[in-house]
Amino acid sequence: MNTEKQPRVLVIDDEEDMREVLSRMIGALGCEVSCAASAEESAAAVREARGQIERAVAEYEAEIAQTPKAFKAAFNLGKLLMRARPEEARTRFRESVEWNPEFGTGYLYLAKSLLDTGELDEAEEAAQTGLAKNPESETAPLGHYILADIYNRRGRPEEAAREVAAARKLERGG
Repeated sequence: MNTEKQPRVLVIDDEEDMREVLSRMIGALGCEVSCAASAEESAAAVREARGQIERAVAEYEAEIAQTPKAFKAAFNLGKLLMRARPEEARTRFRESVEWNPEFGTGYLYLAKSLLDTGELDEAEEAAQTGLAKNPESETAPLGHYILADIYNRRGRPEEAAREVAAARKLERGG
């Protein structure tokens, strides 16, 4: 068993494409990679990585207050709050997609938060929108699993099975 800690790297760049490229390259070297679009977001990410949850929440909230339409900060804050404060998390996910309507991953997390509270119609719409915006993303399997869950709850097992197959195909890289 390897007990060595994986090196952690924080990539800060205001261009999402550059963050993604650097993250993949550094991750391929065996490092744990976190990304941030700004110094404020990076401070929150560092606090989060250290387990300083309330301080991370405060950092994300400060960025949202300082930067109009800071969709990524709203999204990260939503992820952080999912378990402890699900209603607030859902609000943050809504903000992230309102502030950046092309943010497919934001729609998928919004769909998950809606599914968790039984809001199936809205969850289905959010999942479909997220998949349409970013069908090949790392988080796309989540959208397919959400749809599968919705279809199962509605007694549509064939459609659910199709969504599970689509998710598994994406997970295998296909």
